Amino acid sequence: KPMLILPMFGDQFLNGHRIEHEFGTGRVIRNTKSNGHQRLITTDEINLYIQQIFDLKMTVIEKAQQLQIIIHHARENSSREHLNEIISIVNRKGVNVM
Repeated sequence: KPMLILPMFGDQFLNGHRIEHEFGTGRVIRNTKSNGHQRLITTDEINLYIQQIFDLKMTVIEKAQQLQIIIHHARENSSREHLNEIISIVNRKGVNVM
């Protein structure tokens, strides 16, 4: 689902950037001034962000669904699964790896 993100500290800024720019599945509320201090966010600004999400809803939903498929596929084909399969094969041959 589309996300509206208000990063406050830590990795929230990086995660918000990735969601907005890499994945395209949300918007980040810019809450800092050019000097790095936080600023008040107006209701008009929040309404604008929400309107942007509604305007892009189908695009965002399609991207989120594509990401879901990619993540699911990556989980099924993880290197850990392949490692477990190799260990199983080696153990069946009589050599104990673990």
